[in-house]
Amino acid sequence: MSLKLELSTSLVHIFDRPVMREEAIGALASLLQTHGYVRETFAQAVLEREKVFPTGLPTQPIGIAIPHTDAEHVKRAALAVGILPQPVQFEEMGSPGTFVDVSVIVVLAIPDPKAVMPVLRQLAGSFQNREFLQGLQAARDQSTVLDLVAGTIPDAVARV
Repeated sequence: MSLKLELSTSLVHIFDRPVMREEAIGALASLLQTHGYVRETFAQAVLEREKVFPTGLPTQPIGIAIPHTDAEHVKRAALAVGILPQPVQFEEMGSPGTFVDVSVIVVLAIPDPKAVMPVLRQLAGSFQNREFLQGLQAARDQSTVLDLVAGTIPDAVARV
């Protein structure tokens, strides 16, 4: 894969209290915007897209969501990772009306529309790794999350 999504500790948020889905997405989108990866339209566009194209994945032992939006809202390739203390419900990708309890949210900022599907496939494959998911769920600091993600998905993620 030629496109690599940038990730640093400043793009990882360990939530210290339960949050709603929209608040979690907003906080992660804000990190991406603060660091110059996305436009100010990004957060709202992600929330709107999530209503039409849900991104919850019923992975085990924990659910993951990979919200994203169109390339026009993105300046540079990156991802932001949120670790939740209590799961939130996301509608399952490809299964309208079915919900997934999500403990990890990975917001994607992909500036090339042709790269979206390859990136999603790469990430979805890594999310089948139980040990990786358990490590993310147990992570209590940003460096641990960065090490886990960059180490597990080196073809898709660039540590910055």
